[in-house]
Amino acid sequence: MADTQPYRPRKRGYETIRDMLWSLIPIVVLILGFVYFCGPGDDVTRVDPAGDIRAAANAVPYELYAPNDLPDAWAPTSSVLLRDDDEDKTILGLSIGYVTPDDDYARFVISSQGREETIDTALANANVIDDPDGEPAEMAGLTWVPMSTSAGRALVAEGSGFVVVIAGTAEYSELRELAGSVVTVAPVE
Repeated sequence: MADTQPYRPRKRGYETIRDMLWSLIPIVVLILGFVYFCGPGDDVTRVDPAGDIRAAANAVPYELYAPNDLPDAWAPTSSVLLRDDDEDKTILGLSIGYVTPDDDYARFVISSQGREETIDTALANANVIDDPDGEPAEMAGLTWVPMSTSAGRALVAEGSGFVVVIAGTAEYSELRELAGSVVTVAPVE
């Protein structure tokens, strides 16, 4: 015998777990689609620091050093000319940020400011823990002194009228690789 009872929807509040799971499926599909198409990617936004390097080489009163010929695994992610706070905004140096091959961060800073000011610029006011943190090393014609800080590690070199700091969360081996790539940059006439 056939069911002769008319269809009556369930009363509100008497839904089953199965009903709730079926209603969640479209929402889960939308969220997964959004994450797949719009979620974070592995790509790092690269910048070309060549323009800032040329500008700094033409403007600073000292022999400019800058990283050169790093492998493609080193991704330059920021490049900034360091300027004085006075009215004429004199260029004091250069700062270039990198994502290293091990996905750590390294920053190259060269400036005509004093040692402490350049270290503060490179380390974003981190506290120096050990200075020096090991034996100095000779690379690229400069003597690099290792130091440890509350924000990571650093290598510091001083020259005639400038200070260079390479700092970041990268290991000393990567910081030394960056320091080894440093060359002098001649002003463009």
